[in-house]
Amino acid sequence: MATYVLRRLFYSIFVVVAVTILVFLLSRLTGDPALLYLPETAPLEMAERFREMHGLNRPILVQLVDFLNGAIHLDFGKSLWQKIPASALVLDRLPLTLTLAFGTTFVSLVIAIVIGVIAALRPLSFFDSLTTAISLFGVSVPSFWLALVLIYIFSLRLGWLPTSGSGTWKHAILPLIVLTWGPSGYLARVVRTSMLEQLSAVYLTAARAKGVAKVRLLLRHALPNAAFPIMTVTSSTFIGVANGAVIVETVFGWPGIGKLTIDAIANRDFPVLQATVFVVGIIVVLTNLVLDLLYAAIDPRVRLGSR
Repeated sequence: MATYVLRRLFYSIFVVVAVTILVFLLSRLTGDPALLYLPETAPLEMAERFREMHGLNRPILVQLVDFLNGAIHLDFGKSLWQKIPASALVLDRLPLTLTLAFGTTFVSLVIAIVIGVIAALRPLSFFDSLTTAISLFGVSVPSFWLALVLIYIFSLRLGWLPTSGSGTWKHAILPLIVLTWGPSGYLARVVRTSMLEQLSAVYLTAARAKGVAKVRLLLRHALPNAAFPIMTVTSSTFIGVANGAVIVETVFGWPGIGKLTIDAIANRDFPVLQATVFVVGIIVVLTNLVLDLLYAAIDPRVRLGSR
């Protein structure tokens, strides 16, 4: 197990470094920040001083080495846009995005397990068909459209919830509904499919013949054995929101990672963009690492097969 963990850690570090370097290089293709922050009538000398002040006039390899040295200490320089440390700006926005990520993942998982298990116990029933229809509707509806509809109904017409911003639990309700709608439906179908496969397995037939209670069959046997695909989709849901639910955060004015990334791209704020991608990369890698370790803990064949 220790060898397996060390191997996964090595791969994870390699992925983070590779993604960070790639983002550093690609961000330079967005254009010259001096042309954005200075007036069009600014003399060339002023543009050169701006580039020199922010180290943008040095060779690209020198900038890359300095960037990697700073990244080790979470020092990405100051934001070109807000004039504060980029890492502090990103870490300040991170809890809000993680709140949506954990909330969306938890609510989606609970809804999916309840609906998926019931649908698996009653295949081809009216409830099963209704679940399928709702799942397809949830996956098909654009998140920005659903967000605007909810704002119109619950904020403008009824006045129950704020239209945008953060700070109270009421601000998180509409973003969580929008983010949960699609993943819960899709995850419910995954739970149903996995449970149907397990319910028809030979070992459950033998357990029924021995008189094992139905609840015990579901909770102690079928559901744990159906966990692999459920865990995979659940981790994808968490990663998707942790990456920054750009559309939802923008529509609801939720000051998280997604909105910060869009603002950084629009303002060619290299330090903030690089810090954002680095932090998000760490979250993605850690999530996948935890998922791999859970796989190995549940089924030893996973770690044995990776040797």
